[in-house]
Amino acid sequence: MKQVPLRLEDSMHNEISDSAARTNSSLQQHIVQLIFNRGDIYRTNLDGRIQLRVNLTYLGDLLVLGRISSFNGVYAMMEEALHHKEQVIIEKHYTNALPQHMKTFEMVKDLEKWRDAMNNDKSK
Repeated sequence: MKQVPLRLEDSMHNEISDSAARTNSSLQQHIVQLIFNRGDIYRTNLDGRIQLRVNLTYLGDLLVLGRISSFNGVYAMMEEALHHKEQVIIEKHYTNALPQHMKTFEMVKDLEKWRDAMNNDKSK
């Protein structure tokens, strides 16, 4: 495991520590959960490359629940990221583990094929 220095103002540290205590989790576990488990869409900068990361379950839920305009909005964000030379990464999120990498996109045409396949799967 790698350590990362994290500097917080005292008030923020107290708030996060109190929140961790209320959930009966360690401070480290609570911070990891805050970073990874609450974001269905977030950006990272790894190895000098901006990445837009999207939770696959969130996208699937939008389609299943008929929230097509919301799905299209997220898809537009993904397309825009690719136009700006960012990567788009689809992840599967879990309650008790870090996100699992599912697929990486670097070209819009590959993203379009994936979207079409996903829409076809959800319409069956």
